[in-house]
Amino acid sequence: FSIRINRTKSSAKIRYEKHKLIMDIRNPFDGVLWIHSGTLQSTKEEDLHGYGMKSMQRVVDKYNGYLAYFKEDKEFILQIVLICIETI
Repeated sequence: FSIRINRTKSSAKIRYEKHKLIMDIRNPFDGVLWIHSGTLQSTKEEDLHGYGMKSMQRVVDKYNGYLAYFKEDKEFILQIVLICIETI
């Protein structure tokens, strides 16, 4: 399914496929990605920005998934895959 957020061109697509939860989140972005020591750096001046990405990375690590982010055609794209293994 696909949702529209805040009446902008942001979108989130989520699907389940072969024991994987796959998320693709896109936001308008026409800037530069600042990466330091392999970590995306916030360009916002307030102190509390950038913790969302760290939190998402912890969840991804917990579920043996992966997270990728990049800029493409004036969009910031975040892709997350979580491995869903059933246990009994």
